[in-house]
Amino acid sequence: MILVDASSVDSYKLDELELSFLEGQTNESFIKEWLEKADQSVEKLKNELAPELTDRQKKLPYDAQQRLLEFGVKPEFYRALASELKSWDEDAKSIKKLGSFLDLPLIVIARDPSYQMEIAKAQNIPLWEMEKFESVWRELIIDQLSLSTQSEFIEAKGAGHSIHTDAPEVVTLAIKKMNNLVQS
Repeated sequence: MILVDASSVDSYKLDELELSFLEGQTNESFIKEWLEKADQSVEKLKNELAPELTDRQKKLPYDAQQRLLEFGVKPEFYRALASELKSWDEDAKSIKKLGSFLDLPLIVIARDPSYQMEIAKAQNIPLWEMEKFESVWRELIIDQLSLSTQSEFIEAKGAGHSIHTDAPEVVTLAIKKMNNLVQS
């Protein structure tokens, strides 16, 4: 199994943080926002969101760049997000009951906290708040290593939560490592 900056079954700990940049951001508010976006046209979403590529994404092949720009402006993307979040708490409880995976090979990939701090600075989020948030997030990610006795940790340097787009080479490396583990 490969977890790519995966949310924890204990993500409620993030909700317990009293941080100003999280005020008003509840599951219900996200669901409402995403359902509103799901009812918009692609054109309206493009105008509203004005998607841009990161410097790293600009180095990808042109067709990959276009797919990235189109992905976040699809109404069905927001419908799927809302649906996922609606069942989040119950899913987390069910997953937690499963326990560990014991000897299943596991690679846990985490985002780069220093990159998240750059994003926070650009968004005028108080750095002490983002440090607190990232500290708890990292703790939850590290805790995932205990799911298996065969776990490995990889930090995706220079990548945020969207590691698959910020640092696809890290995901590719993890897949190759996993393939080697499974074949040996």
